[in-house]
Order: sequence, then C-alpha cells, then structure tokens
Amino acid sequence: GEVGPDAGKDGRYGPQSYDEWNQAKTPGNYGWPYFEADNKAFPHRNFETDEVGDYFDPEHPINESPNNTGSRELPPARPAIVWYPYGESEEFPMLGTGSRSAMGGPFYYPPKQKSEVAFPDYYEGKWFIFEWARSWIKVMTFDEDANLTKIEPFLNDFQFSKPIDIKFGQDGAMYVADYGANYFANNEDARLLKIEYRKENIPPTAIIATIATNENMGAAPFTIQLSAENSFDFDKNDEISYQWFIKGENEAFSTDLNTSYTFNSIGNYTIVLEVHDKNGDKGIAQQLVRIGNNRPKVSIEVDGNRSFYFRKSDKLNYKVSVTDAEDGSTENKTIASSDVNVQFNYMNEGTDMANISPEMFEGASIQYIKGKNLIDGSDCKSCHDVSKKSIGPAYMAIANKYKDQYDAVPLLAEKIIKGGKGVWGEGLMAAHPQHTIAQTEEMVKYILSLMEDKKGLDIEGVIAFNQHKNREGFYVLSANYADKVNNEIGPLVGRNALFFRSPRLEAEDYEKSEHVMRMSPPLSDIKGFLVLNEAGGWFAFNNIDLQGISKMEVRLRVIQGGNLKLISRPGAEELGNLELKENKEWHTLEIPVSRGFLNQMVIQLVSGEVEIDYVELMMN
Repeated sequence: GEVGPDAGKDGRYGPQSYDEWNQAKTPGNYGWPYFEADNKAFPHRNFETDEVGDYFDPEHPINESPNNTGSRELPPARPAIVWYPYGESEEFPMLGTGSRSAMGGPFYYPPKQKSEVAFPDYYEGKWFIFEWARSWIKVMTFDEDANLTKIEPFLNDFQFSKPIDIKFGQDGAMYVADYGANYFANNEDARLLKIEYRKENIPPTAIIATIATNENMGAAPFTIQLSAENSFDFDKNDEISYQWFIKGENEAFSTDLNTSYTFNSIGNYTIVLEVHDKNGDKGIAQQLVRIGNNRPKVSIEVDGNRSFYFRKSDKLNYKVSVTDAEDGSTENKTIASSDVNVQFNYMNEGTDMANISPEMFEGASIQYIKGKNLIDGSDCKSCHDVSKKSIGPAYMAIANKYKDQYDAVPLLAEKIIKGGKGVWGEGLMAAHPQHTIAQTEEMVKYILSLMEDKKGLDIEGVIAFNQHKNREGFYVLSANYADKVNNEIGPLVGRNALFFRSPRLEAEDYEKSEHVMRMSPPLSDIKGFLVLNEAGGWFAFNNIDLQGISKMEVRLRVIQGGNLKLISRPGAEELGNLELKENKEWHTLEIPVSRGFLNQMVIQLVSGEVEIDYVELMMN
C-alpha cells in the first residue's frame, strides 16, 4: 500500500492525489514521482520559474534531474493494481470516500499444524488490505496468473478503529492492532484484536474475578473469594458449567459460580477456572495467588481538598500512616518513619496524569518519569540495566560519571541519537534516529537523576502549591513502604498517592464517557471540546473531592436548548441541574454544588445539544 500526495483535485501541477496498492511481479518502474494511479502523468515543472510544460510519457519516461546519477531513459511505467482519490473512485467504488491511508496486509495461507481457529480455506492465497483512515479491511482475490479479480469486504459490520497492522499467527487466527480514533492521543479504543474462525461451536470464555476488595495475596491461613460471573459463551442459549482447580491437582475443589478457597501454607499457587459448554469445548483462566505475606497498607490524610489546588498561597497539612500485619505500624513506632518514602512533586505541562501510577514512585523522582517511560518503550534494556553492567554500562555508572558535567544533558542526548563507542570500552552503542532531541534529553535527565539525593519528606508536615505557572500541571503527594518479610514470597510494597490538579477540568480530558464526540478545532484558542447531542450522553471524571466547593462553572455554547445534570454515576440521583438556553456564543453558566468525595463526577445531557469546553470548580 502506498499513500499518495494531498492534492484534492486536478490542477495545473498535475492530477489529484491517489493512494495505491501495487503489485511487483517482476522488477520494474512503478511510476512515482512522474506518474500515479493508472499512470496518470504529472507535467514537467520548472521550480525556479513555476513554468509547467508537457506531461511525462509513461511509455518513455525521462529523468532529467540534475541530481540523477543513474539512467536517463527509464523503463515504461507500470500502473497500480488499485488506486483511489479522496472522493468516490470510478473504478473501485467499494473503497468508499474520505481521508486515505492505504495499508498492505498479509496473504493468508493455512497453518501447517492442526488448528481449531484458523481461517477457512476460502481465504487461501488472498490478500488482506486495510485502510487506516477509513477503518476497514477488505480482501483481494487473484487468478492463477496473479491478476486481480475481486475486492470484497471483511467483517463489514464490525467497527474497526483505524487498523494499523495485521498479522496471521501460527494458529491461523488474525491479529489486528487498532490505533484508535484520535491522532497522537491516548486512545481508549486502542486495542489488540484476535479474530478466530469457528466452523461450528464457539468455546466459552473463562474470566476469574476476586470478590470485593479481596487481594490475591496474604499471610497463611488465607481465604480468597472467587467468582466466575463474568465468564460467557458467544453461542446463544449454550449452557455452561464451572470447575475450579488448584494447578497441579486433579480434583476440582468447586463447581459453583461463586466460591472460596483457603490456603494454609506459604507458597505460590495458581487457581484454574475451566468453563465447559454442552458440546465439550472449554475456556480456561488462571490466577496466581501468593501466600506468606500481607501487603502493607499506606494511608495519606490531609486537612483540605484531596483533588485540587487553587491559589499559589495555599498550603495543606498531611499525615502518612502505615500498618502492616507483620511489621506493625507507624502509630505504635514499630515501623520507623524513616523507612517510609514520602515525596511531593510538581509535574509540569506535557505530562499526562492518566499515565502516572503509584508504582512509579519508587526510585527516581517522579519529575523524570517521562524519560523513564521513553527508556522503557525503547530498546535500551537490551544493553543496559539500572545498577548492573550489561553489554553497556549501568545507568548508575553513567549518572556517576557525568554528575558534575554541565553539558551532560545535550552531550548524551545527541550521542543516544547518533550512537558512539570508545567511552566504555570497544562496545558500540547503536544509533537511535527514531527519537527527537527533546525525547533523548528527557531520557538523560532520568538517568542522571539516579545519583540525586532521594531523601523524602517526613511522614507528617505541610505541603505548598507554589510551583505551578498555569493550569496544565499537577502535584503528586506519594508514599510507599517495603515490608521486612524474608521468605520465598519476599517483601511487598504498599503504596498510595494523592493527585492535586487544577480545578479547571478540560472536558475533552474526561476519563469515561458514552455518546459524546471529542473535537479539536484547528486555528482556535480552544484546545478541544466535547459535543453532546444525544439525550443520555455523558462524560465523567474519577476521584473528585468536592469538599469546600460551592459551585461549578461550565464554559459552553448551546446549539439547542435543554438541560444538563450533575450526578455521581449514570442512573444516580441528581446533584445539580443546569438549564440550557440556546446561545451559540461561548459563555459560562454555574451549577451550585454541595457534596463530599465522589468516586465519579458525571455530567449528563438530559435534552438539547451542547458543546462544552471545560468545567471549573470554585471554592466557597
């Protein structure tokens, strides 16, 4: 698949743009940049004078570029096998219309091994093509001479979300990577799909859930509460049954939908759930359980709002407490306060709060988490370790070597991109041209931070919200404690964190939604907004503390009059209501608020149509 240029219509510089699928039966000249599609020609053009001359001849193309070091007379151009513009294609109308991004997928050949999920023989030797921008997959059929004879849809009723890669596994099933709806975003609909073909019966899907807040680890004796309620079968009216096992044992300990099991000895165990249907097929799920230690519980108490910062002059009293079944607690002094790691950091703009978790707070300061994430997502681990020498030096050794060098960040950032050798012996560090200087500088800052003093805060004190310059950043108060258990299970870490963000919540940064559209207008002072035009549509923010909040200001424009309501979850009682009078200019309206902590704050459209830019919570 080849993505073409961007001209939307034919003009003096040549034809409108086309995307193509090409087929190279033998080596040849496939047109670009003199021809596209079915050899639609571009004209000669003098780029200094902007004069346009004759069109190139596809039978006798001539390369007269002053930079040409090869043949002047080129072989005849070969047309694409499929081509299509932004609008409807006369030759291939089944490809649709709109943005274009032609992608060449795999040919299907049946697996050598026996498989119950392989595609049917009908697809043997056929080519699966796909369209990233138009979100579809289609199938090309060829005759014995490899000439295209047919293009047909594949799973036409299934909603793909910008497929970006397709592979067939050794089992003959298809794997599709869906990019998600939005460009360069943390797409909630990004996913990896496995598509199986079942000729007759579909096996059930087994899913293990632990009931309530029951963890999958603890000290012996430990009782775990289990449920198979989320298991299902795609075959309608198929009866399913359940068997629970401890891996390594032949006898099921239960056949109930909900059950429990008590572990009396230290060790690692695997719970196995088998879900059987009436045809004898089964689905299997497994759950690891670790017995021999309880995870420490870390709590953070503050004397004010737990979700937001407001003024730069604001300060907040905090207290961290730790309790552990084996070690004791900070309250009775059996856990030393110096063993509890407490950190308070400001994360500036460009950091996505959704990508931060308490597990990240051990080690380097969270200020450098962007660099750590970049390293984790690159190939660095194949040659480097944090503390041990591998093919290359340990990160700690690098940090120690360059800790006092003023230009270490730009120097090492450039070296990561270009590669190098000789500093740590004869080993060669590969180049990483896929990264930008900004990215490699973040990587270097993380590595150098490993030599910084990790001393944190006391477990009790005062924090000040005095580092932010705008509404983009957020503060994190985090605490973690590693217990002292020394057995085959090993120590466990208890963690907790509070996130304090700006009280202005951009609507498009919601955490959950239903029946809303996210818009990002170009050339606008609005970063983005949400469109709610379907009654019952809603969007939500998680873990919202409304303590001290008296009202919520909503910036919006009303396309059609109606109502909005504030609720704690879809279907819950109303916490506030906002009447919408048609006004297509951006303006602000207020909803009175009087509530405590909400696991979820939901804004739902009752009627009408509205576009929402942001909501801002206001103090008493």
